[in-house]
Amino acid sequence: GHGWHRTSFRLPPEWKTRRVRLLVGSADEQAWVYLNGHLLGEHTEKSEGQSINVLWESPFVVDLPTERLHADKDNVLVIRIHNSLANGGLWRPVRLHAVDDKASP
Repeated sequence: GHGWHRTSFRLPPEWKTRRVRLLVGSADEQAWVYLNGHLLGEHTEKSEGQSINVLWESPFVVDLPTERLHADKDNVLVIRIHNSLANGGLWRPVRLHAVDDKASP
């Protein structure tokens, strides 16, 4: 079935001009990432061209576009998980980090 993970965060002032990324250690099995109500990316059989036997333990990154981030109020981050076998969900760390524009994709 489907499970939902939801949290909110505020950008540190020094991040307002930097690129922000979400690092997901592992989502068992498939995942869709939303920011402030907008789908930003997915880690699915369709998007990755891999089976759930590979996806469930593969880390992935989603860029959070500046135009979708609120600089001075709460941002709502939601990750929807679909799992068809055994236990599921986020089972490795999920982190936000800021990178310089010169950093590689």
